[in-house]
Amino acid sequence: MAHRLKTDRDGLDLCRQRQELGDNLSQNAKEHIKSAAETLHFLQLLCEGHCLLFQNYLREQRTRAFQIDLVGSAIDLFIFLVDSSQAAALFSKPEENLEAGVLDFLTETMLGPCAGNQVQVARVEVLGAVNSLISARWRPPYDPTGKFGLSGQAFNEDLSPNSELASGLRSRAKDVFFAAFGRDLRCRACHMIAACLEGRDDKTTHTVVLHRLECTGLKGLSRELERDVRAIYTRASIKRRLPTLMERAAAEAMECTLSAIQTVIAVFDAADDDTTSAGMSNVSLTHDFHDEEGEIDTDEQKRQRNMKPLLARIEVAWRGKIEAVIFPLPQEAPYLPQSLVTSFMLDVDLTAAEIRVAELVKAVPVFIANMQHVYACSQGSTFYRFLHQHVTSIRLVLYSFVVLLNLNVLMSPPSISHPADSLLSLLKGTSSLDSYEIYGLEITLFLGCVNFFGYFVIMVGICISLF
Repeated sequence: MAHRLKTDRDGLDLCRQRQELGDNLSQNAKEHIKSAAETLHFLQLLCEGHCLLFQNYLREQRTRAFQIDLVGSAIDLFIFLVDSSQAAALFSKPEENLEAGVLDFLTETMLGPCAGNQVQVARVEVLGAVNSLISARWRPPYDPTGKFGLSGQAFNEDLSPNSELASGLRSRAKDVFFAAFGRDLRCRACHMIAACLEGRDDKTTHTVVLHRLECTGLKGLSRELERDVRAIYTRASIKRRLPTLMERAAAEAMECTLSAIQTVIAVFDAADDDTTSAGMSNVSLTHDFHDEEGEIDTDEQKRQRNMKPLLARIEVAWRGKIEAVIFPLPQEAPYLPQSLVTSFMLDVDLTAAEIRVAELVKAVPVFIANMQHVYACSQGSTFYRFLHQHVTSIRLVLYSFVVLLNLNVLMSPPSISHPADSLLSLLKGTSSLDSYEIYGLEITLFLGCVNFFGYFVIMVGICISLF
């Protein structure tokens, strides 16, 4: 395996000297790329399932006098391929596939975690290559018609292809969905860096990432992914339907990358919190002053705050430490019925934390089923979505009208104690009522109609959820 990687690395180096990479990819370069990709895929399969034995063995063999570092060979190949942003931007499709294989292999060697491989990957040269990969100005796939080959969508600099998915794309369209403008490689690079930080007892890799990785590119990619995820769900909501399977898979993949990016960005945020903790009071005062002037709290910021979060962050006590875990938040989360939560809180056993967690795990399928059902009804019916969002307010208003109706009937004179009979007699002319009694009858009928309409609205919402 080491000989294959070295041979392919030297062959690609010779092809680069001859300018046979990129748009001028030669047959010899294609053969070396294919051979290297197959080798890396085989090595990656050895590490599947977080196999620590093979993860360490591919880096060092303790029983051998002469060590063979296959992880180091893959790192050298990665640095060679991404020696600059310009080289990354000019990747051909086979080169992108090889780069993706390198990133997947390096990520798989660290998951678990494998501390030795994490330290080896978190090197200055590797992080420099990641910076070049993320900051590269990617060009659209070449096509004389100016369109993407599989999706048939025209290129627009201001709009990512991911936010303009068509519902009738073929199965291979998912590859185009992520590969456009090098997004696939940038996402894989983010997962690799997040794997460097996973489950370490020390902050060795965190320190290297903090000082050598550029956070600006990560934040830009995060905003791009968030925009496209929201575009998928917004478009489905506008069309009153659930996201298609392809759209859902794409959104979940981007949300997974978002969680990896936020895991890395959390390292920078923690460092900023440590360095600015002394001047926190001054910052707070300045922020309050700008809020009063209206310079910070803009309409765009209000809109961002009102958006449903895509990620959630919890802190877990594990082996005597507090670990922060960032994970994608399902779109159905805000649609969990409060009645279900209240019922669970009343019935759960509070004697021990282990018992509470066990009962919560058992209740999760019920929670998920209810959330998905309510979410599907909300997507299919604007009326149901409005009713679900304001059902508590509607009930309170109805209860208020019921109380007013009962008080009005209680305070009414005996002549209108039976509103229906009094109205029928008044219409037939068999009874005469004074103005005070007529006003009382009108109020009673109005409150009765409002209550009937309210109950009718709630019943319609229930029928929609059932059928």
